[in-house]
Amino acid sequence: MARAMRFVGRALFFVVSCCLVLLVCAAFIASRGMASTGRPSFVAGFAPVIVLSGSMEPAYPVGSVLVIKKTPPSVLEAGDAITFVAPGDSSSPGGRLVTHRVISAEGSGRERVFRTKGDANATPDRLPVPARDVIGKAAFAVPYLGYASLFARSGTGFLSLVVVPALLIAAIEVSSIVKQYRTSGQARSAEETR
Repeated sequence: MARAMRFVGRALFFVVSCCLVLLVCAAFIASRGMASTGRPSFVAGFAPVIVLSGSMEPAYPVGSVLVIKKTPPSVLEAGDAITFVAPGDSSSPGGRLVTHRVISAEGSGRERVFRTKGDANATPDRLPVPARDVIGKAAFAVPYLGYASLFARSGTGFLSLVVVPALLIAAIEVSSIVKQYRTSGQARSAEETR
């Protein structure tokens, strides 16, 4: 029974550790490149962004990680959900990112512009989106992962997801080494008394 409990404990520890590592990686990936450029960094043509508003619900709920695919503006059409730099926005480096659905596309090449609207919004966006401001097309979303990512990027999240688990792992390892040392010391004592 003790052996089975030890196995279950180790398996549970492994699963929890893997989940923590995945959360930290998700936080890192979602924030990579955003601070300095205001634009997401693409890996293999895809980039994650966190959904912060309800303008695209129910398709992309608040707190989701939305994965966008780098897509040339020339192939975008009505019905596509695109991520773009909000026209005329200077609230953050590079502008604020918005994901809305294309309701019409006009022009071609560098002159191409898109009319957009959030699925949950009653009216279309006031300003058209120039092709140069389009970041990519929405590929898929992972609900709630954005909350975990935002938490992991906070001071409390870093402390609870990185520092505390690291200290726990270190304490468990030190405890294991001490037990092993005591066991080997007792075995040596027993041999010496023979």
